[in-house]
Amino acid sequence: MKLEQIWYESSPFIYGLIGLAALLKGDSLLAYASGALLLTAAGTIIRLRWSARIKGNSSPGNRGGGRQRNSGAQQHRKSGNDRPSDPGHRY
Repeated sequence: MKLEQIWYESSPFIYGLIGLAALLKGDSLLAYASGALLLTAAGTIIRLRWSARIKGNSSPGNRGGGRQRNSGAQQHRKSGNDRPSDPGHRY
C-alpha cells in the first residue's frame, strides 16, 4: 500500500485522536476550539466516505469517485458547433 493511501485512510482517525487529546488536555480556549474543529472534521470525513462507499461512488483506490462533468469547452466540441461565436465571421 502506498504512503498516500495509508494517509488517506488513516487521517480522519488521526484528526480525531488529536482533537480528543486537545479537548482532554487543553487548558485554554484555543485548545478547546481546535479540538472541537478537529473532531468535527474527522466525523465529517468519516461520514462522507462511508456514505460514498455505500452508494458505490468511490473506493479507496479511486479518489476521483462519482461522475465526471464536462467543461463548457468539451460540451462545445461535442455539439459539433465549430463555428466561431462572432456573427460577422463568414466562411
